[in-house]
Amino acid sequence: MRVIIGDETGLVKNVALEADTFVHLGGSTQSRSTSAKYLAWTEDKDVVVARANGKVDSLATDGTETPWSFTSEGIPVGMGVLPDFGSIVRCNVNGNVEVVHPLNIKPKPQSFSVGHDIQVLRVDPLNSNVIAIGGNERDANLWDLETQQAIFKAKNVTHDNLDMRVPVWVKAISFLPPSEGQRLVVGTAYHQIRIYDTKTKRRPVQEVSFGDLPITSMAVHENRVIFGDTAGNINALDLRTLKHLGRYAGSVGSIRDIAIHPTMPYMAAVGLDRMVHVYNIESRKSYATHYAKQRLNSVLFTDEGIKAAPVPVVDTTNGAEDEAMSEDEEEEEYEGLEIDDNSSSMDSDEDEDMD
Repeated sequence: MRVIIGDETGLVKNVALEADTFVHLGGSTQSRSTSAKYLAWTEDKDVVVARANGKVDSLATDGTETPWSFTSEGIPVGMGVLPDFGSIVRCNVNGNVEVVHPLNIKPKPQSFSVGHDIQVLRVDPLNSNVIAIGGNERDANLWDLETQQAIFKAKNVTHDNLDMRVPVWVKAISFLPPSEGQRLVVGTAYHQIRIYDTKTKRRPVQEVSFGDLPITSMAVHENRVIFGDTAGNINALDLRTLKHLGRYAGSVGSIRDIAIHPTMPYMAAVGLDRMVHVYNIESRKSYATHYAKQRLNSVLFTDEGIKAAPVPVVDTTNGAEDEAMSEDEEEEEYEGLEIDDNSSSMDSDEDEDMD
């Protein structure tokens, strides 16, 4: 089983979990300005990297560099690949959304503004024309990339029991399997989990507060949402009832990203503790960990399955004889030693003289 990880110093690594080894993808030059903020797959199974300095480049999983890259303005808050067109969609902190084809097949990249204080962007995996955005005092919105218009704007929940406005701060978004239209699950900096159905109403159809800490990342697997917070806690809720299904223990640093294996019930989480944590989603047991030395921003699962660790070959014919021979030799050596009866008293006299 393999994962691709990106860290704060710009390194991107292909990690073999069972062997606990890794291969650098691309160069090994480290710089905070090239921090690998987001990772995504292309249709050709290359890795697209969105970096802190605005550069977007592509890397092959065998370590060779693929031939394109481009640079945009501003620190990215999200990045995705549009599978229908092979284009890259990217949003920066100022809310400027760009759709760029890396090989310039489309001569004029689309660019439009979705507002300020944006902190998260996600591409709908079932409809690549739709993106979801959110941020500080920017509730969840859906935008159509072709028309460059908002097609859904979430409405804040009603005032609390003191008739005070509830603040809004969207930190994580995931798309849910559709019924009619789009369904979203949102995590907030005020430790809220909210589920939206765009065909029902603008306010959440379900909501729950969990814990005391901001939610930083989330992923959906079947009927559960898995999310991490700023203290390294990773929990799962049932999407149908929003009941707590349990905690994934082991992580101690703020969770930056969570990925789900494409075919198997496994989840990978990375963050500030510099560790890659891989769990069985259903049993919540740790499957593997890998120490990456730098703080991690992003993780992707490859489609590779579990690889059994190599079993050492034991020679059952000569092993017992060799062991018996070694025991006999030890006995002979021991019997050949001459023990001086006065050795203990001499040792004690020497100790007294030393004192």
